[in-house]
Amino acid sequence: MSIDQQDKTLLSFKCPVCGEVIKFTVEENKIKNDPSGVCTIPLLHNPPNYSPHLIVISIDPHGFVRSAYLYKQLYVIEKTGEEELTKLEKRIEEAKFDAHELALSKAYDVLKETYKIIQAFQMKYREDLFLEILGNTIIHHVIKGGKLRLNIPRDATLSEISKECVLKVLKIFRIDADLYYGLGDTVIIKHSEYPIEFIRGILNGLLVKIGDYIGQSLMLVTESLNPILFRIEPYLP
Repeated sequence: MSIDQQDKTLLSFKCPVCGEVIKFTVEENKIKNDPSGVCTIPLLHNPPNYSPHLIVISIDPHGFVRSAYLYKQLYVIEKTGEEELTKLEKRIEEAKFDAHELALSKAYDVLKETYKIIQAFQMKYREDLFLEILGNTIIHHVIKGGKLRLNIPRDATLSEISKECVLKVLKIFRIDADLYYGLGDTVIIKHSEYPIEFIRGILNGLLVKIGDYIGQSLMLVTESLNPILFRIEPYLP
């Protein structure tokens, strides 16, 4: 990662669709001050010998690409691709704003009425992408506002982070979870009324905050969807 004179950050990641390494720049201010705590942006990728596709990536405030996945496969690139990109960019910014408003709304108790917030959000945004943004935003504001505190030592192991922080936060959100067969770095979601994408957003945003606190960036890996397993691991560029 490098920053040029215009305060832009150069990032790269491996495309989850075609495997090509994509390099791009994004404004440093944009990734450091995203209202959800995790910057989500779409990219239009048009590699040679492969159909064009829209990729959505998540970047934490340190400039680490936390996730990248296919949003939509395209078959006409010229005008259609650019139109789709512009439309998605606008939709993501709208979702971030609405998620921010809901997370700070006095109409809801964000910890006790989380499901009502999700329902209100889904009246306008039903795609997986947007539910993850909502999860990121809620945990960002809950921790920033002091409603949740990260009571872990700065030299905590992955097992301590999972047990003493991640599981306790999930419990506060009434998500039934445990360590998977005693593995200190893997959490199993036993039961929840929330969509998995929302839970992933909560966990991803939480790990960003924990990483800031302990001085070690942490990644969330979806190990399985049946059962739902999430693994925590140190970020490896």
